Amino acid sequence: MTANPRNLLILIAVGVVAFGTGCDLDGKVVLDIPLNLGDQVPTVVGDTGGDDGGGGGITPPPIGGGGGGTEPFDGTWIVSYSDNLAVGGAIQSYAARVVLAQDGATISGTGQMLRFFQTGAVANDFPAFNLSVSGTVSGDGATLTIASTLNNAFTNIPVWNVRVVGNRLVGIYSEKDTFSGDVQRLGYSIWHRSTGSDFNAEFVSAYMDAGVNVDGVQTLTNELASRTGRVTLAQGGTALTGGGTLVEQASGPLTSITDFAVTTGELQGVLGGVTFGNLVDQMVGPVAGNIDWILISNGSVMVGAYGEFNAADGLVRLGHAKWRRSPPVQPANINATWVTSFEDTHADGVNNEINYLATVTLTAGAGGVATGTAMVLDETDVIPAFVAYAVENGNILGNQVVFDLVGPGGERFSWNCRLAASALVGSYQHTDNGGNFISHGKSEWRTGSSTGLVGTWVASYFDTFTANAVEDRTSQLARVEITSATTGGDLNGTGTLRLASETGPRFFSVTGNVTTTLVQMIWSGGDLFGDTEWNLHKAGNLLFGTYTNFDSGGIIEFQGFAAFERSVI
Repeated sequence: MTANPRNLLILIAVGVVAFGTGCDLDGKVVLDIPLNLGDQVPTVVGDTGGDDGGGGGITPPPIGGGGGGTEPFDGTWIVSYSDNLAVGGAIQSYAARVVLAQDGATISGTGQMLRFFQTGAVANDFPAFNLSVSGTVSGDGATLTIASTLNNAFTNIPVWNVRVVGNRLVGIYSEKDTFSGDVQRLGYSIWHRSTGSDFNAEFVSAYMDAGVNVDGVQTLTNELASRTGRVTLAQGGTALTGGGTLVEQASGPLTSITDFAVTTGELQGVLGGVTFGNLVDQMVGPVAGNIDWILISNGSVMVGAYGEFNAADGLVRLGHAKWRRSPPVQPANINATWVTSFEDTHADGVNNEINYLATVTLTAGAGGVATGTAMVLDETDVIPAFVAYAVENGNILGNQVVFDLVGPGGERFSWNCRLAASALVGSYQHTDNGGNFISHGKSEWRTGSSTGLVGTWVASYFDTFTANAVEDRTSQLARVEITSATTGGDLNGTGTLRLASETGPRFFSVTGNVTTTLVQMIWSGGDLFGDTEWNLHKAGNLLFGTYTNFDSGGIIEFQGFAAFERSVI
């Protein structure tokens, strides 16, 4: 399972063109359904940017030059993602760029995609293969069918259901067996509008490996890791140069900090291929191997898929990430209340991740010291509620922000973050009161007003926990219309939910209550076969939350987390 990193840029140089993607048994993926293993890898390919906004609320402007037209879905969109579930098979990581044209209720488009594979004879399908897109529109929603134009690259055709939220498409996808209709792959992601391409910047990211090589050929640890990354890129003609640092959180007790150089880098059209090489762990010295990336940038956001390789060019891990541009910052830029929801991505147990909702108020002091207060909600508590945490060991150096969140029992989340304008991206290690490793994870913190709940909110997400022995987790696309909300009073509204494994929406009613620190929302209705209870906190145009889904008998079935974005359509 190799793909020589030294040849990556030669392989992508073929060229780039604009690409013009909790309920009952009926709504879930049934476990242990056989899978037609692996997508076909194309052998011949002939494929001769924008504001990220960060939380909805604006109507896409009329833009030209490949950016799009006046319809909401018109324009160029970029994305990276990995399968959340590959039934009976291996996951894949993807990077894609599309150009869509909306004509009333129909959409057409073209584009390119590249993938990294968890298993098989090759690690990737460089160079990019071509795509065609067809779709239909209904209000702020669209269904997009994405097919390869050469060599039948997909064993099963992916279908995306998306909703447009400002300059993003929030969506889920599934690949279903043509004959049985059984789901083979599913996941979710957010597409970002692009009106141009700009790699000349410092970018930061928090991400986690999507998978490890399942063929057993790697020499590095067979474990997923969470990371905080920083990379500075410079474009000179078609060459990309630069370097950066990766902070890696694994099963401790130490956090690894590794410096790297962009040892090979080339831009072909809007597609960047770079290798993070010359890896040097700050504690132990040089590290064998490197990391190959395919990157697409709109200037504010850079999306990409990657494969990490050992010294023998064997694939070790794969995944995807969203990198945010990080302009020069001052320590006072952290003076705010930051909000996030996240999962422990390495908790013990199968499908047993714990979901958290957290707020931290940080203040920059003299000498780069950061102080503050925090609250953390554990969704697995019998009655989930915010618990006060102390902020310790806070420091600021450039755009790096580190701090510990320490609970009343001494448990500790040690965060290592990077500041990117209105976002604080980071990874952490979670330890007990004796310093013993519990888990690690990553998230993106945001800041903004906690008031103003009335409106339309959209999110895509994946169940992180299941207690159901028959149904598996699934990706979901939710649209919630909050019609009334009063602090110290009630919340009401309606909503629709689409599961990646289904072809139509489910409808539900929304009730709840609002306090100064916590929004509690309950989805109920016959379509859901049981309530879904949410705990949420608003930050500007984002509504972060954790949830528990119950069956009709009140037994916990699924849990997870999400970030809702405010919509204007």
